[in-house]
Amino acid sequence: MAEKIRLEDRECPLSATLGLVGEWWTLLILHDAFDGYTHFDEFQANLGISSSLLTSRLKRLVANGLLERRQYQDRPPRYEYVLTDVGRSLRPVIVALAAWGNARLAPTARSMVLVDSETGVEAEPVLVDRVSGRRVDGPDFVFSAGPAASKPFRDRYEGRPRPSHTVRRGRDARTARILERVRAIPRGSVRTYSEIDPEAPRVVGRVLATTHEKVPWHRVVRADGSAPLGADQLALLRKERVPMHGDRVDLARARDSRDPQSIQD
Repeated sequence: MAEKIRLEDRECPLSATLGLVGEWWTLLILHDAFDGYTHFDEFQANLGISSSLLTSRLKRLVANGLLERRQYQDRPPRYEYVLTDVGRSLRPVIVALAAWGNARLAPTARSMVLVDSETGVEAEPVLVDRVSGRRVDGPDFVFSAGPAASKPFRDRYEGRPRPSHTVRRGRDARTARILERVRAIPRGSVRTYSEIDPEAPRVVGRVLATTHEKVPWHRVVRADGSAPLGADQLALLRKERVPMHGDRVDLARARDSRDPQSIQD
């Protein structure tokens, strides 16, 4: 796909992204990865794709840093493909594409919908600014030339507001506080969303899903000990020897000896 991008478009983030994930099978493989598939034969059986085509797409995703190839068996050697942090950051794109497709269908004609994992209530995904919480898909937000823009881009967006990095302290302070509390979770221990931010536990999930900072996101679980991000999160928790009961964290044993409220001070 990358070779189809015009030279003058290579600085455009939209073109660059399409060059990585704009091909049909690539998006479907990523969708399967988000649903917990990791093995070659799982991808092939679910997608009905040829071995050669699947091999080439997986190699491309690994080369571009979206998937990691890990050996899970020695004899014979077998490998699994798991999402990297960069790969996981594409989940909002997958969600938005699915929502756009469903919006064109009657509710009874939808074969796959996004729901709250605890209540089953159907969600309506929207794209919002992380700091202000305002929707960005309307006329109040426009694209503007960035600091690395070439002359064609500067000419294209001439007359539009220049990017400003003024700090909007209200929401930024909460985000910083959440990230600080997540960083403070010791290895081998966990916290629940409500322990990180009792007033707005759902905000914790949004912050972790959108941050580009390195934080131990996998140490934050639901109130029942379940892992909201599935197999990848469970693998990291088991690697740190977090006490488990099946696929749920044993919260009583996994919290360290300190009072959970101490990380909120």
